[in-house]
Amino acid sequence: MIDEIAIIGTEDEIRSRIQADADGGVHTHIIAPMAATAEDLERTYNAFTAANFQFD
Repeated sequence: MIDEIAIIGTEDEIRSRIQADADGGVHTHIIAPMAATAEDLERTYNAFTAANFQFD
């Protein structure tokens, strides 16, 4: 069930899964990181800015 509602992994793994979901028809994605540190939280937000992530 967790794999159906959460994406856990590296930035590349997460981007790939979001892209696959979008290709399958999911049009709304919510990025809500559960990071252990402020640095991890910031890294996650930065990974999904328009400059760093766009759908193919």
